[in-house]
Amino acid sequence: MVIRKYMLPTLAAVTVMGITCLSARRLMISEEARIRRRFAAVASMLSVNTKQGQERAAMLKIQLSLRDFFTDPFSIDAPGTSFSADFSPAEIARQVAYFRTQFDRLTITLYNLDVRVIDDDLAESAFTAMLRGTTSSQKRVMEVREIEALLRKVDGQWLFSEIAVIKVLRR
Repeated sequence: MVIRKYMLPTLAAVTVMGITCLSARRLMISEEARIRRRFAAVASMLSVNTKQGQERAAMLKIQLSLRDFFTDPFSIDAPGTSFSADFSPAEIARQVAYFRTQFDRLTITLYNLDVRVIDDDLAESAFTAMLRGTTSSQKRVMEVREIEALLRKVDGQWLFSEIAVIKVLRR
């Protein structure tokens, strides 16, 4: 009798905890998916097809859209370059617009994208970025970089807060 008396509340509590854990896991997965979509959108905006990179209307649209992807300030740590600094979203958008004008064709592909939601409003990511294309002067370019990123959730949107280019030892 005593066992039956506590069995129903115990089963109910275990069931509620199980549902809560599954819901939390589903929420984490959906947040990771939202972050992955943000990465895909930025990579797409950076990519250039044919002379699209120089079209004024396309660049203006991208400049305005890109501002919504970064915190203010946005920090870049790229050892050995002049890009190691803090930037406003508007400055990042201008830099990207200029960068795009330097290419006739450019594709940015992200590999091994690992996203970890640390807190409700904080996530970190590590990935390999491959930049492949042709400059305006018809020079072929292929660069591969290991990158770590920190994202913050602001007003329900995941924004890029910090990016660090990781120096990888060569053989």
